[in-house]
Amino acid sequence: MMCSVLSIYYRNQNDSDDFHNSTIDLNKQQLQDYVNSKRNISTQKKTTSDMNKFTTWLTTQDQRHPLELISPTELDILIGHFIKSLKKPDGSNYEPGTRTSFHRSIERHLSDHNYPYNILTDDLFATSRAVLQAKRKELKQEGLGKKPRKTEPLTADEENRLWVAGQLGASDPTALLNTVWFFNTKLFGLRGSGENRKLQWGDITIKDDEDGNEYLEYNERQTKTRDGNTPHIRPFKAKNIPKSQQP
Repeated sequence: MMCSVLSIYYRNQNDSDDFHNSTIDLNKQQLQDYVNSKRNISTQKKTTSDMNKFTTWLTTQDQRHPLELISPTELDILIGHFIKSLKKPDGSNYEPGTRTSFHRSIERHLSDHNYPYNILTDDLFATSRAVLQAKRKELKQEGLGKKPRKTEPLTADEENRLWVAGQLGASDPTALLNTVWFFNTKLFGLRGSGENRKLQWGDITIKDDEDGNEYLEYNERQTKTRDGNTPHIRPFKAKNIPKSQQP
């Protein structure tokens, strides 16, 4: 009788544990799905593209196991050889920064699949990191990676030429669209075409100052560098005040 009771107890206890574990797994998956839904779409596409290239290269090395099942010692060597041999489809070299972004894409993929090591920081991956640094140095010695890091603003003369040439203005739909994009970028600080495309009704509003003068104000939402998780915020609201009202 005692054996039967114990058997029922342990069976019920195991059933309870299984239910508890399945609930934890379900909740964890829900949280992961939520995190994935908030990721930058461009970053997701970049990671997928880079991983496709890496997994294709792995098949040439007779390595067809899922990445997260490869031992850190072997994976370190594979990543190092991949970074060293990485080329564009036309056979030319990638920029040093692009090579680094491939390395970070691999880490994002491994992290998403619960790999217990970090290739960016763990000592087990010191060799592949050293290869990346050496390759970056080699490419910079060859003249790559020396592109300017910021765009130069248009001069007044350059802007005037755009108006004279009809690239800006209201002469046709294309010129008008160019003008809206240009002023959004110039006056509100929107970055490139992406943030212009993502504008929604209500992002730019007409307001009145204390003297009753009207002005336009851009209410910024999430951007690539201002996503709510960094200290990068504008110190003031982007405004456009008509020239007649400017001091």
